Amino acid sequence: MTRFAIAGYASLDYIVDLDGALSADRTTLIRARPDWGGLGGSPSYVGRAMAAEGVSDVALISWVGADPEGDHYRALLARAGLGAEGVEQRPGPTPIAILAYQTDGGCVCMYDPGLGKVADLSEAQRAIVAAADWVCLTVGPPAATRSILAAARPDARVVWAVKNDPGSMPADVVAALAARADVISCSRGEAAYVGDALSVAPARARLLIQTLGAEGARASWPGGEAAISVERVEGANPTGAGDSFVGGLIVGLAGNFDDPAAAMRRGASAARRMLQGRRDKND
Repeated sequence: MTRFAIAGYASLDYIVDLDGALSADRTTLIRARPDWGGLGGSPSYVGRAMAAEGVSDVALISWVGADPEGDHYRALLARAGLGAEGVEQRPGPTPIAILAYQTDGGCVCMYDPGLGKVADLSEAQRAIVAAADWVCLTVGPPAATRSILAAARPDARVVWAVKNDPGSMPADVVAALAARADVISCSRGEAAYVGDALSVAPARARLLIQTLGAEGARASWPGGEAAISVERVEGANPTGAGDSFVGGLIVGLAGNFDDPAAAMRRGASAARRMLQGRRDKND
C-alpha cells in the first residue's frame, strides 16, 4: 500500500461571507458562515481530498494546542477519515484563522498562530515521514520542514504545495524545497516566486503545475506540457480549493505519474467537489 505524509500548519477556521466590505467604525453583516470552527490549514484540505478519493493511508504532520480546541481538531480529523497520530498536541492554544470574504472577492484574514515556536519534529513524526512513499510539504514551521526533507527517503516522491510566506519559508528552506521536489504546484501569482527559486536550483527533472483559477491549470515537464479547463463553481467560498486540488493531483500522480493531464483533472474534480459541498451546505 502506498503511504502518504502531508505536512504543514493546522488551524481551526472561522469563515464568514460578508454582505459588503469591512470598514472601521461600521457594521458589516454576515451573509453566511460556510465553516465555523472547522478543519483548517493546508494539510487538512489536501488530506480530506485524498480521503474522498478513497485513499486510506494518509498521515498528517502538524501541531495543535493541548487544549479543548486541539482535542476538537483531532476529533474532526477522525470524522474526516484521517489519522491524527502525526498531529501532536503541544503546550499553548490551538491556532485559529478568521477569514472574512467580501462581496468584491477580497478576503481579510486574521490569524492567531497560538502555539509557541515549533522547534522540530518528534520521533514519531519523523518515523511517519521516513515510512512515506509520498511526502507533501505545505507551509509549515521552517525547522520542521528542514527535518522532513532530511527524513524523507531518497526514493520518496516529494510534492511542494507552494505558499509564498517569507516568515515560514526563509531562503534556505525555499532553496531546499526547489532542489528536492519532484512535483511543484503553485498558483499563477506564485509563478515568479517559484521561477526565482528554480533559477538557482540544481537541474533535474520536475513536474511543474500552475493553477489558473477559472481558466484551469497547466503542467510542464522536460519534454512535455499539458493544460486542462475547469468547470466554475459559482457562489462557493474558495478557501482550501487550491489545497484540495493538490490532494486530487497527488492521488492521480500516484496512480500514473506519466499522465499529468489526468492527474490535474483529478485535482480539479477534488476542488470542485469540495466547493460544491460547501455551497450546498449553505444554500
